[in-house]
Amino acid sequence: MPPWAIWTLQTGIWLTIMSFVKLSVSVGVYFGQDEVYSCLASTFRMLGLCGHHRAQLLASVVVIPVVGDAFQFAVQDTFLKNKPAAATVADAKEHSLECLRQQESDVHSDSSD
Repeated sequence: MPPWAIWTLQTGIWLTIMSFVKLSVSVGVYFGQDEVYSCLASTFRMLGLCGHHRAQLLASVVVIPVVGDAFQFAVQDTFLKNKPAAATVADAKEHSLECLRQQESDVHSDSSD
């Protein structure tokens, strides 16, 4: 498979996963908006941001998205660096090759009998 096709496939998979996650979060926020808004209002009150419109805007537009993006990056990075999964795939390939070799040797030994 050419590198551009692999890149396109990986990008498509990533876009599909991200779209599903965004859709799931959007649906969850829509149905839980009363609780989400109550929690945010309580947090703003606790931090003393009520009545400070620029501070609320900064928290809502900069701070919260940066924290969310950092969390998303950490999860994706951990998932992509997961070595045991790669080792499992390599082990499966090696096992498949061993099975093929065994079948070939069985065929050759049967034909020589």
